[in-house]
Amino acid sequence: MPLSLSIANISADPREAISRGAALMNLLGEPLLHLDAMFAGLRPRELDRSARRDLASMLKRLGVGATGIDLFLPPQHLADAANVDRAVGAIGGAIELLSELCSLGAMESKVLCLALPQKPLANALQSIGSAALERGVTVVDFSLPPAADVPTSIARGVDFAQVIASGQDPAALVASSAPGAIRLCDWDGSRRVAVGSGRLDVRLAAASASIAAARVPVVIDLRGLDAGKGWEAAARAAVQAWNGVKPGD
Repeated sequence: MPLSLSIANISADPREAISRGAALMNLLGEPLLHLDAMFAGLRPRELDRSARRDLASMLKRLGVGATGIDLFLPPQHLADAANVDRAVGAIGGAIELLSELCSLGAMESKVLCLALPQKPLANALQSIGSAALERGVTVVDFSLPPAADVPTSIARGVDFAQVIASGQDPAALVASSAPGAIRLCDWDGSRRVAVGSGRLDVRLAAASASIAAARVPVVIDLRGLDAGKGWEAAARAAVQAWNGVKPGD
């Protein structure tokens, strides 16, 4: 299972977030990041061909690959006729960016993580699914409960904190859903917390993923945690817990 770190919540500056995240993941022996197209400066419409080559070169220079891109737009934008064209355009741009970065040798996998509304507009799903198939990108939906009438070309994702908050068993859901990607995060009963500080049984979750989702990205998700220096300790704890390292070893 490729284990990567989402650059969200490391720094407001995307280049700094990439640099700092890469330094830590290289140190921990897991040289993979997961990009975030919600960042100003990483939005597909802001990156011309030269900027995309520069981004790919930066990742290579830092010694890391990327497992995909996050684009967690407000889900209701895909259910609202007034916003759907802009949302679909943004998602299409992220799919194109993923494909281009892959051609530049910067991607380890082509996974786009997003959240769909419970009843997305059918034309929106058709456009997203067609664009993903054309570019060979796996679109993964992290809505819970899953959105209705989603085509098979859009995979289901499992966010451990979200699953625990809903009262479900993360390990069992991974085993039954064949997810397209996993978010490694934790929940303490009221909020997202660092892995190991909440209710996630990491050992069982990792064992389930190794069987049912051995090739999909496992993305360390720092969203909802306190910003600042705490991100590094949280990321380190997640890597160690997922790899079965006990605290203090």
